[in-house]
Amino acid sequence: MGRLEEARAAYAEGLKHEPGNDQLKQALAEVEEQLETHQEPNIGDVFGQLFQGDIWTKLRSNEVTRGYLDDPAFVALLVNLQKNPALVAK
Repeated sequence: MGRLEEARAAYAEGLKHEPGNDQLKQALAEVEEQLETHQEPNIGDVFGQLFQGDIWTKLRSNEVTRGYLDDPAFVALLVNLQKNPALVAK
């Protein structure tokens, strides 16, 4: 979302409460690295990572998302995004 400073503050605050939390440490390090290089994450790349593996099985097995797969327009949208995740950023 490009709010790296806010993310850094949130992770730092989390580490005040849970100083041994490895996930918070790793996330903070990643945000700080992005701030150093002044590169914001590409939303298409981030979204594309969600489609790794068998996304259809995951969606079908989740009771919340299962119903969406009955909508042909939604399925077509996912197929297009799976082919080209950069479309999310447009």
